[in-house]
Amino acid sequence: MAKMKRIFIAFAAGLVLAAAAWAEPDVYLAGYEKNAGACYWKNGQLIALSGGGGGSAQSIAVSGADVYVAGTFRSGSWVACCWKNGVLTVLTDGRTEAGPRAIVVSGSDVYIAGYEGDAACYWKNGKKVTLPGGTAAHDIVVSGRDVYAAGETSITGTPAACYWKNGVKIDLTDGKNSAYAYGIAVSGKDVYVAGWERDGVATACYWKNGVKTVLGDRKEKSGANVITVSGRDVYVAGSVGWTSKACYWKNGQLVELPGGSDADGIVINGRDVYVSGREWNGAGNYAIGCYWKNGVKTALTNSSTASEPGHRGIALSGR
Repeated sequence: MAKMKRIFIAFAAGLVLAAAAWAEPDVYLAGYEKNAGACYWKNGQLIALSGGGGGSAQSIAVSGADVYVAGTFRSGSWVACCWKNGVLTVLTDGRTEAGPRAIVVSGSDVYIAGYEGDAACYWKNGKKVTLPGGTAAHDIVVSGRDVYAAGETSITGTPAACYWKNGVKIDLTDGKNSAYAYGIAVSGKDVYVAGWERDGVATACYWKNGVKTVLGDRKEKSGANVITVSGRDVYVAGSVGWTSKACYWKNGQLVELPGGSDADGIVINGRDVYVSGREWNGAGNYAIGCYWKNGVKTALTNSSTASEPGHRGIALSGR
């Protein structure tokens, strides 16, 4: 009898552990809502950000119990800022337009990529670091002691894709065609950068250690906004088609996302693929924020309220 009791307890404990392992994560999305301005959503619940009226949240990161959001508000010009657990920190003084594009947390350090004026930069714990030769930084990742940022430079007046490793610029294109780099990921010694290059038509692509892989078919426009690597799989989110349909590519294979017009955030959680983006309302005159889990769409607001997630505007926490 005692043996059977021990078996039952072990079985019940196994069920509890299995349930915990498969519990749904919390889903965070940062962006803009018509009435709130800068905000984020946690599991669909809108949380307005103080001081963000008329502004927008661009990116979100969750570390433990802390929620970090990068965004902007207007004070004369666009001011770069961030929030930790809803508390506002101003990064620029408003004399020159500035915009953060991505936020990551590494240990106790907070990194925010963006631009101020016409110069690419990032902020580490509120202190600006200018990225030489760049006009904007759109994404940032930290790997060990190394800081990588993706963005663009100008070569003889033509936008060109590039990235920086510890402030050293690496050009990905030569300036013959317009090109932009919007997303970056690092896996081991490999550096992946996603964006697009105009080769007759704007065409989504990514570079692995500087070698380009074309994602679009060059028959219609496409764009890549963000990239992530999970194991051996490479995921790139963006849009495809003259009517702009939200999509992602997994190892180069196109996956269209129903009802969306663009996708600019992607997170992998085990076998689940979460993508943030937007769709147009019925009249086609404003955007409605949404996200997809394994292709199933969830809208953030109803069809009468404009909303929009920011670049890299999705994060997960817990399981």
